Amino acid sequence: MEALFAHLGLNPIDLLAGFSGGMVAALLSAPSRPTAWGIFSAVIVGSLTAGYLGPVAPSYFGMKSSSGTSFVIGIAGIPISRALLNTMKRIRWMPNGTESKGD
Repeated sequence: MEALFAHLGLNPIDLLAGFSGGMVAALLSAPSRPTAWGIFSAVIVGSLTAGYLGPVAPSYFGMKSSSGTSFVIGIAGIPISRALLNTMKRIRWMPNGTESKGD
């Protein structure tokens, strides 16, 4: 299993911290009774966001990478992912459908 994570460029500790952060985000941001899909998506997005950004993002802000920073990134996984997708659409790294075809 470690070889698979290494091949994918993921650290299991960052994934676990992101999983935990995603679970916290799902339980705190959901209405009084969270849906299974809401919990599942928050946990998966939190895990993957923390897995890939956890080792890199803290150095951008002059911090050391740790499981704590991966946990925080996991909590904010869905808003971070939405912001990245919106930015990619704005700079035309992704098709948007509303852009003019003549540009």
